Amino acid sequence: MGKQPVYYVQKSYRNENVKPSTKYVERLGTLEDLEKRFGGEDPIGYLFLQKVYHELGLDKICRTWCY
Repeated sequence: MGKQPVYYVQKSYRNENVKPSTKYVERLGTLEDLEKRFGGEDPIGYLFLQKVYHELGLDKICRTWCY
């Protein structure tokens, strides 16, 4: 069996020179690690929904209105 890909959470931003840059926020692990973490559920679907959630800014809305 070959090497498995490792998944990370990334944040894109512009640095002080206004150039696009990327920062790794969290190492999620391999697909096997994610399956263990989510109890056999499809982790890719979860990650897709999480990406959409953050792209829409729902995390900021919830932080503002929910607490």
